[in-house]
Amino acid sequence: MKNRLFIGFSLFILAVGMVVINGCKDTATDPGYIPLAEIRFANFHQVQPIQIFMYPESATPADSATLTPTAMTYGLVTPYLNNLSTNRATGKKYHLVALEPDTKVVVADDYVTLMPGDKKTWLISGNGGTASVDHTLIEDNPPSGGQPNLAYFRFVNVTPDHTPLNLVVGDPLKGMVLASNIAYKGVSQYVGIPTANDTSITLYVTDPSNNNVLGRLAGVGLGAGTYRTITWGGADARIPDPTTGLLTLNDTVRIRIFDDDPGTDITVTPPLTFRFNFINALLPPNIAVNKVLIDYSLTGGLNLVINNNTSYDYTGLMPFSLAPPSPSAFPPAQADNGALVYNQIPATIPMVDVLYFKLVKPFNGAKNPSSLDTNLFRLYANKNIIKSDQLYTILVYDTVKKNDSKATNNNAPYDSAAGTMTVPIPDVPVAGSARIILGYALAGPNKPLPATSNNNAIFSVNGVVDTKIKNVKAFDSSITVSVGHVDLEAKVSTDTDVHFGFNAEDGAIYEAFLVGQRGRHDGLYDPKFIVVRVNPVR
Repeated sequence: MKNRLFIGFSLFILAVGMVVINGCKDTATDPGYIPLAEIRFANFHQVQPIQIFMYPESATPADSATLTPTAMTYGLVTPYLNNLSTNRATGKKYHLVALEPDTKVVVADDYVTLMPGDKKTWLISGNGGTASVDHTLIEDNPPSGGQPNLAYFRFVNVTPDHTPLNLVVGDPLKGMVLASNIAYKGVSQYVGIPTANDTSITLYVTDPSNNNVLGRLAGVGLGAGTYRTITWGGADARIPDPTTGLLTLNDTVRIRIFDDDPGTDITVTPPLTFRFNFINALLPPNIAVNKVLIDYSLTGGLNLVINNNTSYDYTGLMPFSLAPPSPSAFPPAQADNGALVYNQIPATIPMVDVLYFKLVKPFNGAKNPSSLDTNLFRLYANKNIIKSDQLYTILVYDTVKKNDSKATNNNAPYDSAAGTMTVPIPDVPVAGSARIILGYALAGPNKPLPATSNNNAIFSVNGVVDTKIKNVKAFDSSITVSVGHVDLEAKVSTDTDVHFGFNAEDGAIYEAFLVGQRGRHDGLYDPKFIVVRVNPVR
């Protein structure tokens, strides 16, 4: 029997419970084998808890053995009641009744004739009191001709006060549309996604009238031959982004998974996740001045270790490189004067109490981390200050230096956390425009340039000065530009004027950081922009 999962995805925090269902008293009278029918109950009413009775047409509620003994709150879905007797020729008629648990007032009732092999969901929805309770019967048997290498998804709109909705995978503007213009109580057809290329995907609920992203369901696993139902029961009573006017997504989306095998309920919430990309702008020492410190660029680059992993998470990170690296499916885009715009798919790892990143020079080319590695950088981040499912860019921009008072171990040389930026990246695209996160991450200047000469820089986008960025570690995530050519410029003191021009694409999200170092005697790693698109479209 194929697995099917029912996933509830909402902007509310959903209560999680286990609904115990007893067996039905009636038995089939036909002496030949008749396949049984199945039904489950789903409550997406935004206010009212309910209890559900189900009994044959000729019976009464007192005879019901399918009562949900505990009131179902918003977002609860029962396992399938899978021992329902039917009749081969005419089926069997059942009465479905939903009650308000305290007053016993009937808020919804319906009749369903179950034929052998039927599988259905009775869905309760609405946004107010007992007068606004809606109910819908949904057919759950998968269509014939399903491909065993595909994961199938459909969408049910349980949001009363909204225009029709879309369900999109991968990218909210240009991704594959799984469901289009689904009105309230509407149900889309199953659509299959190949499972060979991805182990998990991100789903977006969007408003087709303006392409605004209303909700995101990240980290949805793909299983060949599975069937899943996605619901969104959100409301628009959220605070808009003051810059774009778009609604702000929840940082953590609760995923509810219901195994369709009989008698099992694996309702879970997703693990908290940390989504990130990493930019290595940690510069080798200025060789002409100091030949003692490590020039890791001569030995194959640095390796990144995350949360004390027993293997290197990323290897061979040279100056101005990325982790994860740009995948071959998304080659860099050409910018002005031979420069490149990198395409990157951010990584996702489970959230733990303390996130621990360190860049090391591996000992004698070792294949796995050890205490013999040389630490050149490390970062601690407590989960209380890192939001789950929020995309962050971690950027190391200082130069390799000796141990200092900020280091807490004895492995020298060691770069302190002073040269680190952890930047939250807004990942909701804007239709017809592009978003840019602009940041300032120059290493301290070499002598005889004064240490303060990096201050009071002037950054501009298309000739418009960005007053939010003047000193190192400053960034601006509120920039939206028109599709087409974009000019970035940074002026630092009187000797540095850096330009970067590229073509911004519709719906793209770019991060652009000024990195490098002024006044180097070796002529290497002069100030430059690193520009990365963090939402490339498949």
